[in-house]
Amino acid sequence: MGPKRSGEIDPNGTINVANVAGTPTLDPHATTSEIVWMLCTMPLVYDQLFSVDQDGKLEGRLAENWTYSKDGLGLNFTLRDDVVFREGTRLDAAVVKTNLDRARTLDTPVVKKRMEPVTAVEVVGPYEVRLTLATPTIPYVLAECSGFIMHPDLIANGDPAIETNGSDAYSVASFTPRERLELVRDHDNYWDPDAARVETVTFQAISDKQSYVNAVVGEQVDLGNYQSYGDVAKGQDHLQVVQVPPAPAFKSCSTRRSPRSTNWRFVRQSTMRSTVCRSWRRSCRDRR
Repeated sequence: MGPKRSGEIDPNGTINVANVAGTPTLDPHATTSEIVWMLCTMPLVYDQLFSVDQDGKLEGRLAENWTYSKDGLGLNFTLRDDVVFREGTRLDAAVVKTNLDRARTLDTPVVKKRMEPVTAVEVVGPYEVRLTLATPTIPYVLAECSGFIMHPDLIANGDPAIETNGSDAYSVASFTPRERLELVRDHDNYWDPDAARVETVTFQAISDKQSYVNAVVGEQVDLGNYQSYGDVAKGQDHLQVVQVPPAPAFKSCSTRRSPRSTNWRFVRQSTMRSTVCRSWRRSCRDRR
């Protein structure tokens, strides 16, 4: 959400993101709302196994290849072998197993239920994982919060609700639950060269309708989810509304349900080219 501007990407720049709600936790497995957690820019901190494009097609992120067993109750996937955490630990099959076992067993309000189809996680090679399934609804679930991968040391010794340790390009500089989040680019060896085009990303929750509109019109917000409060963009030539790929949480994880097909955001042109977020990156590359 924001004004239309042109120009080159500023690698030292900041993108300001807003939504009407903020996340109470940094923990992807413990979130009470997957949509809110993702819209708070947290997908820039943790890499995910899969993503979903605007047509509802599954795409691999950490997972490069995947195959089902004939009965659909087994899923094998191969991971990228070039992903490392900041201190050099490789994101391998053992790390993924640690995360998926936590996601499916931790007593959480959303993710545990979503992971019920997964009955076992097995490491079958350094970068190969096998899931045993009760029903063939994976891997769309792994394009949601259950598929974001944390450093195993954070799981064992830290507090993921207020601390982060991911393999993505950004880390959390400051966090006020439900209100504000600031991310800084600090991973020099990040594997995706099209990501992390700006230095800082900030998020703020603006629950008051008029304040949200004022922030957009006043160019305090560069990117945000579309809100129909009196049609924010009406009469504002400097604002642009675009359709972008939905965050994975908007997608159905069951073949019996249809995914939502529309996800609108206000965005300024220079922000689109900066390719900052997982579901936004694809849109930005396609629209350069």
